[in-house]
Amino acid sequence: MRVTKYLLLFILLAGWGVFAPYVAAGAEWKILKNCTYVPNDSANDGDSFWLQHKRTKMKIRLYFVDCPESTDDEEWAVGRLKDQAEYFNSDAEGMLRTGIQAKKYAQKLLSGKDGFTVYTRMQTAMGRGKTRYYAMVEVDGRFLSEWLTENGLVRINKRTMISGPLPNKMSVDKYEQHLRKLEQQAKRDELGGWGRQVGRARNKVAKILEGRGESTSSAPEIPTGVVVLKRNLPVYSLLVPGKLVRLLRPNTKIKVTGPSEDAGMAIIRFNTERGIIYEAQCQTRDLQ
Repeated sequence: MRVTKYLLLFILLAGWGVFAPYVAAGAEWKILKNCTYVPNDSANDGDSFWLQHKRTKMKIRLYFVDCPESTDDEEWAVGRLKDQAEYFNSDAEGMLRTGIQAKKYAQKLLSGKDGFTVYTRMQTAMGRGKTRYYAMVEVDGRFLSEWLTENGLVRINKRTMISGPLPNKMSVDKYEQHLRKLEQQAKRDELGGWGRQVGRARNKVAKILEGRGESTSSAPEIPTGVVVLKRNLPVYSLLVPGKLVRLLRPNTKIKVTGPSEDAGMAIIRFNTERGIIYEAQCQTRDLQ
């Protein structure tokens, strides 16, 4: 009789989501192709959202990553934002902005005409409201968790017991390492929630200029062409005047294409670590 009671209690708790089911290694992934994003402003986030596959609607939650909350209307959300702020070394207000950015980014990426593919083992994800399932989402040739991490919109958080191989045949550890590398790049590029580093970088630049005995005032024009840097070069955004985007190291090769509309600035191009051509601006006197 006692065993029966305990068994009944376990079943009830499992139904309430208290126990997250463990998916054994080798368990098959269910593949849902040509899924479409279902807008739901009150329920969707960057890492959790509604989708439709054929005639079925379901809510999924991404493995591996956790986007900041996109609302602070409820007490639980405020607490979550504070926890997430610790990861990014930021504040709740900054996390809320990042959460909203992640939500919009995911919706835009997933709303393409070609749809997206969902891989799931139908493992229940704990949460509020309707039942949702853990999944990995592939869109434009990559997993959504990669896109979000690369843009500084998540904290890496496995959260559940998941065993490989993953849909891309990688082990869990290898995939987490891959995400960590993307995260490090997002930090260097000061993207998303890592943008707070801009202020510290500006201070670093100020010290460099101070050490040279120079100011940030305008400087004479210089010829265009390829330049190999002899010292650190502060690089600023073309879209947001005065916003530092990175600090290029000595021996970096750049191309000076001409003067900027901002006084004393020059437009430059350079390759990022991932081979992407980046256009920005710098002070012309820093190139001499």
